[in-house]
Amino acid sequence: MIDIGHIETLPQHAPFVCLFSGGKDCNLALSLAMRSGSATALIHCVFDNDHKGYADYLNEKGQCEVVEKQASVLGLPITYHMGHWTNWSRLVKIYIKYRESGVKYVVFGDLKNAENVAFQAKLCKSAGLIPFFPLFNKPYDWVMNQIEEKNINAIISVVRSGKIPFNKYLGRIFDRSVYNEFKSLGIDPMGENGEFHTTVLFSDRYKRKLEYIITEKDERQIHLNIF
Repeated sequence: MIDIGHIETLPQHAPFVCLFSGGKDCNLALSLAMRSGSATALIHCVFDNDHKGYADYLNEKGQCEVVEKQASVLGLPITYHMGHWTNWSRLVKIYIKYRESGVKYVVFGDLKNAENVAFQAKLCKSAGLIPFFPLFNKPYDWVMNQIEEKNINAIISVVRSGKIPFNKYLGRIFDRSVYNEFKSLGIDPMGENGEFHTTVLFSDRYKRKLEYIITEKDERQIHLNIF
């Protein structure tokens, strides 16, 4: 059993930060945490030269522009962590800074990866913070129901699995029909293993829906101009 704090909900008005990629899972986790907790800031990882295989398809500069727009419509400040989240020495310093300002919790959107969850929980505790994983080990049908309930509107912006026909799914909204189609393709329908990534345009916590233009598209990703 992984010790992640055994927290089911955040205490009322508990201050927290959220590790934020801009995709559907972290946006859902943020929305769930905001039911009781008080969001202080977002933390976004900008991948460095040690993780170029990942950074390449995420398009670092474009992704930063996207999360800045998302932070704006969420009404939250954003802090950048220069490096992969597993670069603990840098990330812990950011966590400590927020702990010293009164933050008590860090919110994550992990679904099934127990190794990642254990490592993130360890980082939080080393900084004197409490991790909160509202989606961890929840049934996928429950997660899909929550995505619909929270009005999370997410576009598929990256396809990595060869089982996914990129010309059919890139640029498509992730909804229940796509979720079911991915199940039939034999992949993780939430993309927990990196099969695909999404960019959220709206949720129940956004002040308005983000508009977008697809400026470039190849067989792995689309580049979005968000406004």
